[in-house]
Amino acid sequence: MSKESLKNRVYEYVQAHPNKTEDEIAEALGVSMIKVLDALLLLQDEGLVKSQEIATASEKNIVL
Repeated sequence: MSKESLKNRVYEYVQAHPNKTEDEIAEALGVSMIKVLDALLLLQDEGLVKSQEIATASEKNIVL
């Protein structure tokens, strides 16, 4: 799967399931968390998503 294809899948998932963590996104899409993080960084650079720190965990929620 290309980076662009994964980026699009991640974006579509986040749109349909807001406020999921990086780990939840990776599990739902059946890909590694590293690949999801790469896709999320691209989406953040494009201004399409933002991350929010979760006070009680080391993960972040992803929001549009």
